Amino acid sequence: MDTAPRLILLIGYDSNIALGVLACLRNQGFSFYLLLHNKKNAARCSRYIKKTFYYNAENDSLKDKIIQIVKECKIDFIMPYDELETREVTIHQSELSKYAPCLLGTKNPILILAFIN
Repeated sequence: MDTAPRLILLIGYDSNIALGVLACLRNQGFSFYLLLHNKKNAARCSRYIKKTFYYNAENDSLKDKIIQIVKECKIDFIMPYDELETREVTIHQSELSKYAPCLLGTKNPILILAFIN
């Protein structure tokens, strides 16, 4: 029985962190979408990224953009990986969690793994 991969929306700025997350999770049964405001982020070229979305950090509402992508792509998990994005997702976590669980690095990693499985 083949199950569809679960979808993670990665949100951040830094290429190195994004590529590190992809390297760690690439063989764990996930597919990845990327939301960023850095058009030079090298992770956008990774073969593990199904689609990249952009937002303007000064003009766009990150919360609204996340909700739009989660609905449009049927995202299973929201995972910010940079400080600014983690702060924004944490501030709006109660609302965002209505659409998909938020995996935050501020939580206990053992609990996150238990939640994913």
